[in-house]
Amino acid sequence: MIAAAAAEVIVQTETRDVAIIARDTLRIALQTTQGVAARFVEHDAAVAALDLVEQQQERIDALKARQSAAHQAQSCAAPDQRVEEAAKELAAGAEALTQAQAEADRQEMAAELAAEALAVSLAHQDRRDVAASLLTGLQAFQDRVARAEPMRAASRQSGATLRLAQQQLDHAGPAHSGAEAALERANNRRVEMQQRMLRIAEVETTTHTLRQEHERSSTYVRTKETVDRLADVCRQKQANLEVLREALARARAAETSAEQALSSAQAIHLAHTLIDGEPCPVCGSQDHLRPAVGDIQGQGLDRAWRDARGARDIADAAERTGSETAARADGEWVQAVARLQELATPERDLPTIKGELARAELELGTLRADCDIGAAQAEVDLARAALSVTVAALTAARDAHMGADKTAASDASALEGALSDVPADLRDTAAIAARLKAATLERDRLVAEHQVAIVNERTASDAVKGARVTLAHAQARERELATARDTHGAAFQAAKRSAGLDDATYILAKADIPNLGALTTQIGAHAEAQASAVDRRDRAALVINDLVRPNLAEAEAALAAADAALTRAEQTLTSTSLKLKQFEAALLTIQRLDAELAEATERFRVLGELAQLTDGRNAHRLRLRDFAIAATFDLVLEAANLRFARMSRGRFALLRKFEGGDGRARAGLDIEVYDAHTDQKRDAHTLSGGEGFLASLSLALGLSDVVQAETGGVKLDAIFIDEGFGHLDDEMLDVALDTLRDLVGQDRAVGVISHVDSVKQQIPAGFDVVRTLRGSAIEPRRTA
Repeated sequence: MIAAAAAEVIVQTETRDVAIIARDTLRIALQTTQGVAARFVEHDAAVAALDLVEQQQERIDALKARQSAAHQAQSCAAPDQRVEEAAKELAAGAEALTQAQAEADRQEMAAELAAEALAVSLAHQDRRDVAASLLTGLQAFQDRVARAEPMRAASRQSGATLRLAQQQLDHAGPAHSGAEAALERANNRRVEMQQRMLRIAEVETTTHTLRQEHERSSTYVRTKETVDRLADVCRQKQANLEVLREALARARAAETSAEQALSSAQAIHLAHTLIDGEPCPVCGSQDHLRPAVGDIQGQGLDRAWRDARGARDIADAAERTGSETAARADGEWVQAVARLQELATPERDLPTIKGELARAELELGTLRADCDIGAAQAEVDLARAALSVTVAALTAARDAHMGADKTAASDASALEGALSDVPADLRDTAAIAARLKAATLERDRLVAEHQVAIVNERTASDAVKGARVTLAHAQARERELATARDTHGAAFQAAKRSAGLDDATYILAKADIPNLGALTTQIGAHAEAQASAVDRRDRAALVINDLVRPNLAEAEAALAAADAALTRAEQTLTSTSLKLKQFEAALLTIQRLDAELAEATERFRVLGELAQLTDGRNAHRLRLRDFAIAATFDLVLEAANLRFARMSRGRFALLRKFEGGDGRARAGLDIEVYDAHTDQKRDAHTLSGGEGFLASLSLALGLSDVVQAETGGVKLDAIFIDEGFGHLDDEMLDVALDTLRDLVGQDRAVGVISHVDSVKQQIPAGFDVVRTLRGSAIEPRRTA
């Protein structure tokens, strides 16, 4: 498998190399095809531009006709002016007319304004034509700019690369200078650290000497303070001892007085009890020669004597304690005096030494705070390395800047050649789009204004017609003025006929009189544009004279297919190489694991067999732990059955269930019940509630028996049973309670928690738990 994979890698490598050669060949062919296609694109653009110019010939002919008519209309301008003046005189005479005449005049004026506005709009036809022509030209420029966008992107990218190279060069120079300055600072700091270390050694010696002197002076001062303090303590303890001794003397005197009073009272009491001829209970004599005399008033004397003796004992103990304390204080004072005599008296006072030591330690701390000769040397090494890096970076930045400058100049030249005939302010995509949008809006605005002028003129004409009906009654008064106006009108008509113009033609031609210069300019510009377009078309046709239009899409598709084939070949080669490495790695892993497995199998063979036996992988499928638990469980069941048989009248016995029966048996801890009445085994869950309670009680008692027997003398002194008696009938209840009484007879306490009245009656010793407003409470058992 590995050999086949290696052979496949070799074949796929050769396939990949062939695909690379094919891809490179097609890429060169595509570049050549793109160059030829660009020449044909230029020829098509030149032809389209010439067609665009020739399409405007009809509009130019119309402009020429308007130019001729405007020249003819100039000879009719004076008669026309006189007609207008007569009309004004007629309008002045109509001021005296009635409201109807005034309304007619206003409508006439509105009609004239609308006509003039329409004439102006018609005169501005050239502006609409110019706007349309401008829009067409801008669309052509937009196509050129769009085709040049890849070259613009390349120029922008090379410009960005040049700026980045310039930034890197600008950064590399200061960085190099900074690295040189950093190396100089690091050398200076290393020299400073060396000088500071010498000073540190001097200050450390001075500080050590001052510390020794400070320690000796501090020891002397502390010892002297201790002597003075202990002397005060000795005086205090001695004074306290004198007070305690006086108190002891008073306590002893009080005890003696109390004892004497008690003795006298006892003697008087004894004397009163003596009988002549009978022996004295004290001395045994029958002769009572001098008995004590006096009143018997000894009540409380014995208590007073005992109190006095206790006070004396307390005072005696306090005196002993005070004496011991005074002796200890005196001994401590003597020892402190001896230590003080052993110390030498300081030559200087402690504050002076402390001041000098603090100044020395402050200077030492200041010197050590920023003194690291290793760090200074490391800083020098780091600065040297950084200087080497900046030198290399500066050289690389200079080389990169030169290359980027050449590339940027080449891309800029190519872009300029592609947009040579496009105005500078329209070479940007956004700019030409904005200009095109503005030209479209301007053309639409001019057309809309012209339509509004036409509508306004028609509306005004209709209004004049209505006003003339009203003016019919006032025309008599205006005949003279009308006759004059007609006379001038006839002259004006004669002038128009002489010029060969009718009314409509004259109105249009009159509007063009002010635009004669603009018309002449447009006609001349069209002639120049047509000559330029013809020249461009001829030059483009000469370039492609011997060429055939290439199929650019076919060449691009071929290159794309070659790229895809190369990608597939590389992916296949990578996948196969990776698979070969995986096979080789897997073979090594298998060989290593095979050796390790053989070694481990031989080393742990015996231990493995033993583990299989104890883990259940044996003929009985029984684990050692399960075997031990099952054996203990068998003992529990045996002990439980002793009680369960008694409580069930010999009917039931608890057995451990075994799984399977085909030689692959595996013992478990589930329980089944043998029923002697049916001679059948059944699941323990089929027991009734009372039978289940007795079985649970038997198991609990059996478990306690086994625990006591198997744990080296551990005794379970008590057992508690919570509920369950309610499931038993009277006979079974008696049997269960008899079993529990047997346990009590075996020196074991049994606690029963039950709500069953019959259980309470048979167990009189106990208490009740009752509910109160403050919660549950315990009360003594209420009996009938």
